[in-house]
Amino acid sequence: MSFDNKNIVKAFLEAAQCRDIETMRRLMDPRAKVVEAASLPYGGEYQGVDGFLRLVRRVFTTFADIHVDIQDFIAEGEHVAVLATMSGKRKKDGESFEMPIAEIWHVLNGRIMAIRPFYFDTQEINRLAS
Repeated sequence: MSFDNKNIVKAFLEAAQCRDIETMRRLMDPRAKVVEAASLPYGGEYQGVDGFLRLVRRVFTTFADIHVDIQDFIAEGEHVAVLATMSGKRKKDGESFEMPIAEIWHVLNGRIMAIRPFYFDTQEINRLAS
């Protein structure tokens, strides 16, 4: 069976934006892991759709007015790279920020198995979160 991994990732992100949990569960394997760098304020490993949603809540409550603008999806084999810009405000004083991010998604047999985000400057993320 052939799968279009880029469209699977796009569909998952659209479902997440609409809070369509049923579609998210259909597209993400329950054993899937989202791994954030341990040095980040929300660092660690999150499993499945419930873990993904916990992570999103943590990121969106660490900062104010968070927005992620996706510029491109690049797919090769089982991997999809999502290139985006994250912007928001520091809760402490309202300082605005904008930072490039990339996420590597692993899709196997039509199901998301892993997501690994990379921030351009994790030290700056930590400063903004303080």
